[in-house]
Parts: sequence; C-alpha cells; structure tokens
Amino acid sequence: IYERAAEDVFARAAGRVISVSFFEIAGDQCNDLLNNFEHAQLLSACDDSFQAFPLVEPVVSSPEELLAMIRYGCSVRKTEATGVHDASSRSHAILRIFVQPGDGASTREGSLTLVDLAGSEHRIDSMHHTAQLRKECAQINASLMALKKCILHRARGAKSAYVYRTSKLTMALKSSLAFDD
Repeated sequence: IYERAAEDVFARAAGRVISVSFFEIAGDQCNDLLNNFEHAQLLSACDDSFQAFPLVEPVVSSPEELLAMIRYGCSVRKTEATGVHDASSRSHAILRIFVQPGDGASTREGSLTLVDLAGSEHRIDSMHHTAQLRKECAQINASLMALKKCILHRARGAKSAYVYRTSKLTMALKSSLAFDD
C-alpha cells in the first residue's frame, strides 16, 4: 500500500509540495518515527482535529524519497517477540502525507493518512508474557476496541462525537473518522 500511495500522490500532485510525518502510538505514548523517537503530544488543532506535536515534516521530492522515509520509520517502530510473532508491532503507526499548493497555486492543502494498526492480542497467546508485555497487549486491545466503537458509531449515523476521546488512537484519527463535536 505504501508503494502505491507514494506513486499515486506524486503522479497526481505535480507542481505541489509533498511533506510527510510518521509517528507511533504505543499505549499512551506518542513518538516521532522520523526524529529519533522524540516524544510528541496529541494536541487539539484550530480545526478541532488532534495533531501530534512536535513532529518533523520533511519535504520529499520523489516517490523513492517518500518510500525511504517510510521504510526508515517502519524499521524503528516498536516491536517485540510475542508468543505468536518474532517481531510483533507493539504500536499503531500513523503516516500522514501532506500535499500543499506550489508557488502561486490557489488550490487547497490536502492530506492522506495511512494507519498500520498493531494486531490484537489473545489471552491464550499472552500467558507466558512479562507483566509489561501483558500491559501493552491490554492497551493495544483497548485502543482497537475504541476504534471499533467509533466506526460503529459513525455507521449508525450517531450525532454525539465524544466516543473518539477514549483512546489516543481514535483521537489521532478523529479527522479521518469525520467526527464533529
């Protein structure tokens, strides 16, 4: 998906400035994958979305350069051996590709958000885990459950949008879930 997205963005965004941010949410922690795991916070933006701050947002000039950034971010993402996988992701990774107007352009800014979710953990798989790993599993499962609730909430057409506030993951994805307070 990353390769196709990189090629499509550059094919359709000629003359525009492309930048990228890539961060992970591990439990209640938010870390910049492109800036040595610098800690970030989810802050409310002026458009009522939540943005991780501070994050680096390097400008990229080709699909290959964008993919190099993505590969680097994926390589430093938090992983650990579990009962099921040798290198299980212990975080949710959120990649945002920003498309900004070029010089003199009057078009609006846009963004593409791609999310790589950590897999859910089953209790039977975690019976030999350390206490810390079991805590991470519980946090991953809680955030996935919060995302499920948000999706169900949107599918029902419910008006109250506060359901997204139960997880850092759903807060970070608020604008993608189209919630208005």
